[in-house]
Amino acid sequence: MRKNLLILFGFIVLSSFAIQDGLKERMRIAVTPYVESELGVDLKKKENTLTIVRIDTLTEKNRLQIKGQEMLEELQVGYLPFIELQQHAVNQYMLLYKIHPDKKVRNEIDNAVREYSEIEAKAAPLIKELEEVIAKEKKADNKQFVAYKVSALLSVENQGRLIKTDTLGIIVSKDLQVIKRKDFIKD
Repeated sequence: MRKNLLILFGFIVLSSFAIQDGLKERMRIAVTPYVESELGVDLKKKENTLTIVRIDTLTEKNRLQIKGQEMLEELQVGYLPFIELQQHAVNQYMLLYKIHPDKKVRNEIDNAVREYSEIEAKAAPLIKELEEVIAKEKKADNKQFVAYKVSALLSVENQGRLIKTDTLGIIVSKDLQVIKRKDFIKD
């Protein structure tokens, strides 16, 4: 009985390794055309390699986290520097106005405040949507499978010299189709 149990356990362990290796190979086959077309790398050449390093499963909660990170990055790059710069300009004009209460300086203050308000108004919908995504993410399902996140190592060589090595994060659907990041995060 023990012997049969040990053999069964060994078979299960070996089968799980075989399935995992099979999944990595299927993922490599699925992402190869995407990498070739998006990055313009010919993976048919022997010196260019794409190695699947890791495969993670993504849930709805993960999808919303990725969406929130994208939105936060957009806010930090596209709006916050300009808001801070305009706020600084308003403060500087206010200090100048205290020293020289001139109509020209007052007009500059009004212009700076108007520009600040316009930038803030443009950022407001994004901030509101980010807050909604954060609220949804807190309540989201962390168990149901949505997609795979495939981490792959891309090595590109030219005449025997390593030119570039990149780690790619590619999202793949259940049916092993690559999903573009922007399509994955939209509702």
